[in-house]
Amino acid sequence: MIKLAHRRNDLPIEILSTRITLERLYLERDELRLPQLQAEVAELAEPIIDLQKQIADLQQEFNVASGNVSNANEDVRQIKMEIAERKRSIETLLSQARNVKVAPASLSMHGGI
Repeated sequence: MIKLAHRRNDLPIEILSTRITLERLYLERDELRLPQLQAEVAELAEPIIDLQKQIADLQQEFNVASGNVSNANEDVRQIKMEIAERKRSIETLLSQARNVKVAPASLSMHGGI
């Protein structure tokens, strides 16, 4: 019985000791894995720089293309306005031409007008 009592008293210490050992093993495992994981991160990060450059280049191409479309649309709008203005001008001139009274040829020859 005395042995069992001592065993019962020692049990919490043995449990804690085992947990400490287990945590140390986990720590050792993690410390061993860390360099490999860090190397993997560096390897995986390498393409990112190239991809970022591709994104920047594509963004620049997009901006140029978008600007070209915008300029072409502005040209179309401007030409449409000029066409409308020329049509109005032609209509005005036609209207003026209809209202012009032509003097008889005999008057203009003799200086009557």
